[in-house]
Amino acid sequence: MKRRILLFCLLTIVFGLAATAQTLSVRDIMTEPSLAGMRPEAQRLSPDGSKVVFLWNAEGTEPKDLYVVSTAGGEPRKLLSPQDLLPAIAPTIAAENKLNYGLTVNDEFVTTRRNQIGNLDWSPDSKTILFSQNGDLYLLGADSGTIKDQKQLTESKWKTLEAAIVRRVDLMPNLVKALQTNGVNETELFKLIADARADLLKLINERSRVSDGGTEAQKDAILQANEKLANLVDRLVNLQENYPKLKNSEVFQNLLDELSGTTNRINVARQDYKFVVETVKPRRLTRTQSAEFAARFLDDQRILFSQNGNFYVVDIENFSLIQISREANPQTFVGVFNATPSEDGNLIAYIVSDSSRQKTLFVPNYLDEFVQAPTTRRGFSEQKVLVVKADGSLSNPFEIKLPKPEGAGYIRGIDWAADNSSLVVDRIDRNTKRRQLFYIHDVGSKAEQVILITEETDEKWVASLSSIVETNPKNDAQILFGSERDGYNHLYLATLERAAKQPNPTGEIRQENPTDAGFTGKVEIKQLTKGAWQVEWAKWNTDGKRFNFISTENGTATRRFYSGTESGHGIFYSQADGMISGPQMSKTPRTDDVLLYEFSRWNQPTELFTVRNCSNCDAKIVPKQLTSTTPDAFTKIKWSEPKFVDIPSRDGKQIKSKIYLPENFDKKKKYPMVIFVHGAGY
Repeated sequence: MKRRILLFCLLTIVFGLAATAQTLSVRDIMTEPSLAGMRPEAQRLSPDGSKVVFLWNAEGTEPKDLYVVSTAGGEPRKLLSPQDLLPAIAPTIAAENKLNYGLTVNDEFVTTRRNQIGNLDWSPDSKTILFSQNGDLYLLGADSGTIKDQKQLTESKWKTLEAAIVRRVDLMPNLVKALQTNGVNETELFKLIADARADLLKLINERSRVSDGGTEAQKDAILQANEKLANLVDRLVNLQENYPKLKNSEVFQNLLDELSGTTNRINVARQDYKFVVETVKPRRLTRTQSAEFAARFLDDQRILFSQNGNFYVVDIENFSLIQISREANPQTFVGVFNATPSEDGNLIAYIVSDSSRQKTLFVPNYLDEFVQAPTTRRGFSEQKVLVVKADGSLSNPFEIKLPKPEGAGYIRGIDWAADNSSLVVDRIDRNTKRRQLFYIHDVGSKAEQVILITEETDEKWVASLSSIVETNPKNDAQILFGSERDGYNHLYLATLERAAKQPNPTGEIRQENPTDAGFTGKVEIKQLTKGAWQVEWAKWNTDGKRFNFISTENGTATRRFYSGTESGHGIFYSQADGMISGPQMSKTPRTDDVLLYEFSRWNQPTELFTVRNCSNCDAKIVPKQLTSTTPDAFTKIKWSEPKFVDIPSRDGKQIKSKIYLPENFDKKKKYPMVIFVHGAGY
C-alpha cells in the first residue's frame, strides 16, 4: 500500500498500563533485566527443518548464550556461552576528550556486546552450526550438549578407546611367548615391544590418576605411544612370513585373530572419539587480527566470508583459502558487498560499489582544545555486478552488462535462478522513482542474454516492499516478485518464453549450449494477489508448485500465512489474532515444508513457533511453540487492551490507528495524551 495512503498512527494514553496491585512506574518499565524478559534472536532454521538455533540468556542479561531446539518439540538446549570460548575483551577507557562529552566509549555495556556470539548459519546437511565471536569463526556440531554434557560424552568415548588400547597391550606378552615357543628369537624386536608397552601403560596410569579425565596433551601422548606400539605389532605379525611354522601354530593364529578384532575396535573407537572431539566442542576456524564478517556455508565443506572488505572461501577439510573478490579498496572508496552464491555453490555474484565521486564534507567541531574537522562523504555510488567461480579457477570475474541507468541507480538485490547459471538483478534509480528487474541467462557464456523482466515507475517512490523477488526453485523461467503498480504491494508471476532449438540442415544445434536454447525475450506477467491490502513476505515451496506469503488481507492489526498457486490463494494457517513476523522456510525437499516464525500479541511478547505447510494435509495444522521466554511477572500484570480505530484523512482514506485508554475511562473527563505518528515523527 502506498505510504501516502497507509499511515499508521498510534495514540497512546499515558495511563496505558496498570498492574494488578500497582501502577507501573517509569523505573519499573525501564528496569534491567527487562520486565518482559529477553527475546530470542538471530534464530536460524536448519535446511532440513528439524532444528532451530538462536541466541538467548535465561537471566535476561548480556551476553546471550547459544541454544538449539528441535522443531518436533521439547525444551531448548543451551550449547554454549560466550565465556566458554576465549576470555572476553576487557573494557578500555579512552583518554579524556571533550568531544566524548564525558562518555566512556568502551565501557562494560559495549564490551559485553562485542563478545556476543553472532553470524549463525547451518551447513546444508543440517549437522554443523557456524558462528562468530570477536570477529573469529567457529564451528559446532548441532547435536552438542552443554559443556558438561560435552565433557561427559568425550570422556565416555575416550574410555572406550582406552579400554581397547589396554586390551591390545595385554595381548603382547602372550604373543611374544607364543613366538618364542615356536622358536622365534627376535630379541631386539621383543625388547622394543616391551619398552613401548611399558611407556604406554605408564602414560595411561598417569592419566587415570587425574580426577577430571586428564589433559588433551596427556591423551595426545597416549595416542602417539599407541601408534608407536601399533607399528611394532605390525612387524611382529609379519614374522610369520619368515617363520612358516607359525602358520601352523593354533595358539599363535588364535592370538592373531584376537589381535585383529582388538585392532578393529581401536580403529572404530578412535574414529568415534575423533568425531566427538571435532563436533561437541567449538572448532575455531580463524584467529586473525582482521575480523571475518557475513560468513555462510557454500556446501558442507566450504565457507564464504568477508575480511578487509573482500570475499574469501575457506575449505574446512583441507584448509585451503581462495580470495574471491579483489576490488575492495578503502583508499579509493571502492567496496564489495552482497556476495550471493548459486544453490550448488559453484558461482558467486557480488556487487562492486564505487563511491570515489562522492563529495567530501567537512564539519568543524570547536569543543576540543584544537578545532577538529572530521570528514563525511555524500553523493551517489556507481555499482556493477560481477560473477566469479567459487573454486578460484577464473582469473577475471564476469561483469554483468546491464543497460545503463538513465541517472544514478543502485542494485537492490541479486538472486540465482534454478539452473544455477542465470541471475536475476533488481535495480532501482537513486531517486527511487523507477525499478527495473533483469534476467541474465547463462551468465558469462557466449550465449548470455540480458532480458528486462519488468519496469515500473512511480511519481512518488517505489517502496521497499516491492523488493520481494523469488526465483522458482524448480523452474528457471519463473520469477515471483512484488510490485505496488496497482496501489498496493502484491505478488506477480513473470514467466519467460523459452526459445526453440534451431538445428541447421546438418542436424547440428546452432546454439552455444545445445541443451538450452535460451529465451526469446518475451515475458508474460500475471498478477497473483489483488485487493486493498498488502503482501509483506513471500517464498516458494521447495516443490516449486506453490508459494507462501504473509499479508494484511485479514486487517492491518494481524498478519497471517497464506498459500497460493497461479490459480488462487487461501489461508493455510491462522493463529489467534496476532502478529506473524520474521518467517524462514526449510530448504531440503520433503513432503511438507517447515516454516519458522515469530509470533506476538498485544499482551504477549515475541516467541518462536514452527508450522508445517503441506499441500495435502489430512490432519489439522497445529503450530509448535519452541520458546517460552516471558517471565511470570509480566503475564500477571493487567495490561490495558488497545482499541483499533480508523481515522479519516483529508483525501478520504482511513488511517489505521490504535488507542490505549486508562482504566475506568470516563468520556466526560479530559486526560493528558501522548500521540505517536507514523514513522519516527514523534
